[in-house]
Amino acid sequence: MVQGPMFIRFCVPFFFNVSFFLAALSAKAQLDSTNEQEIPDVDMEIADLIKGMTLEQKVGQLFLVGFQGREITEGAQTMIREVKPGGIILFGRNIKTARQTARLINQSQITATELYHIPLLVAVDQEGGVVSRVKLNPPFPSALSIGNAENEEITQRMGYYNSVLLKSLGFNMNLAPVVDIISDKKPTFIGNRAFGVSVNQAVEMSRAFALGQKLGGIMPTLKHFPGHGSGFVDSHVALPTRNDTLEDMLKADLLPYTNLNQDVSPEAVMVAHIAFPKIDPSGLPAAFSKVFLQDILRKKLNFDGIVVTDDIEMAGASVTTSLGDRAVKSLLAGADMIMVAWNRVAQKSSVNKVIEAIKNGKLPEARINESLERILIAKRSLGILYQATPPNLRSFRSLALSNSISDLSEKLIETATQKSMQTMPQRDPKERVGIMSVVSTRKNFHSHFKKTYNSTTLHFGTPALRSGELVSKLKKSSNSLALVHITSRQVAQLLEYIPKNLKKRVILVNGDSPGIIPSPESYRHIFNIYTSDPRSGGFLGLALRNYFRPSSTPPQPFDLRTPAGN
Repeated sequence: MVQGPMFIRFCVPFFFNVSFFLAALSAKAQLDSTNEQEIPDVDMEIADLIKGMTLEQKVGQLFLVGFQGREITEGAQTMIREVKPGGIILFGRNIKTARQTARLINQSQITATELYHIPLLVAVDQEGGVVSRVKLNPPFPSALSIGNAENEEITQRMGYYNSVLLKSLGFNMNLAPVVDIISDKKPTFIGNRAFGVSVNQAVEMSRAFALGQKLGGIMPTLKHFPGHGSGFVDSHVALPTRNDTLEDMLKADLLPYTNLNQDVSPEAVMVAHIAFPKIDPSGLPAAFSKVFLQDILRKKLNFDGIVVTDDIEMAGASVTTSLGDRAVKSLLAGADMIMVAWNRVAQKSSVNKVIEAIKNGKLPEARINESLERILIAKRSLGILYQATPPNLRSFRSLALSNSISDLSEKLIETATQKSMQTMPQRDPKERVGIMSVVSTRKNFHSHFKKTYNSTTLHFGTPALRSGELVSKLKKSSNSLALVHITSRQVAQLLEYIPKNLKKRVILVNGDSPGIIPSPESYRHIFNIYTSDPRSGGFLGLALRNYFRPSSTPPQPFDLRTPAGN
């Protein structure tokens, strides 16, 4: 069942960003000072807590679980009582409104602390773009549209605002940023969820975003270790295999995971279900590989934060049919938290299997205590070791009613448009452009474009590509052009219906991800903006008006604060 999104309109000016951001920077200075102090090898507070826990409580802390519904039902309470999880993860199925989400999280924390006295890590996938469980209007930009600006200050602010929104609802952990390094030459599974197609851009921008989240009080989780890279196989449905060597990985995919302890501690790393047979000849997915989790991540990269698995229910994790055995294998390999996000029966059976493995000596309790210590230290750093931080809807409304995110989103679109214009072919001064046909699934994209382009335009939906309606329009007038708004791979595939001899009269707006447009050199130009935000139409209209008619009458005033809509 498709759940209704939570839409928040950014429309009222509010001086939220400066005071909160400066306060966060002050907190960072204090944090840096604390990190410089000598930390004892034995943390007595954490050690005493662990000594007082039962085996069932210890094992439960190693699980990150999900549940159905938008409120704490009797079934959810039973799950928390039986599993005693260290954390929960919410998806779109759990989120409808701000108030409902805050109430759900608060009730979950109350249930957990009453039962076993340790608050929960409350996680969510709030990457931006298509993977945003908390929906905003205008939408939170994709990671690639943020990274494409190559501006660390903007990226850090985006991470900070993202975390303020989440923390105000009661979340304390975000399963982001995505630090995979993708190709700009072919489609990838990750798409615009990554921060860059170059190593430097991906490393610098994802790290800035993670630091922003940390400043806002949310624990960032870098993923998907060791890296999906340019692969197209989705580990939800199959096991991806990469033939890279360790030397290859250290030059690219593993760079985002270096020096994490100094930069954004505390933090977590999510390990993916990907096999690298040239690095670990066993062929095991990384989430079950001692080579990756112990030899590479812990020893070579010196990471001492939390290692959480991607969901072990995924097809890529099928090292054995038993989910309980998968949990044991992953913990033996070096994981700290096991995600079982969907199946309540599997959650309970996995916990029982781990307890059984400890009792029969297959899984040393000392190994469990290592992970438990990392989890409890992270909770203490977040201020939730003994008492959960309650939601603060006032902070949520303050940011939601400000233009902080909206203004930065516009800046990103403007920067991407200007960046693409730099590679636009020089215009023939004799060229006279007729009607511009705009193809987009979003009517507001055309509305924004028409307002600034200030000339005759026609709007078509994407079916016009398949039906030949757009082609007919181009054939009728030799000086007409088309602007096609690519919002998905499915739309990109429809470009095959445009004859080769007409493609030089077509300008594309890539609002999705790199590598999805076949034969990109065939088209007059491609604007790579990597966001489907319809307000991009306004910036593109202005840029193309200045390009085709540099001396024309200025357009009517351009107000991007009109509703983004669809």
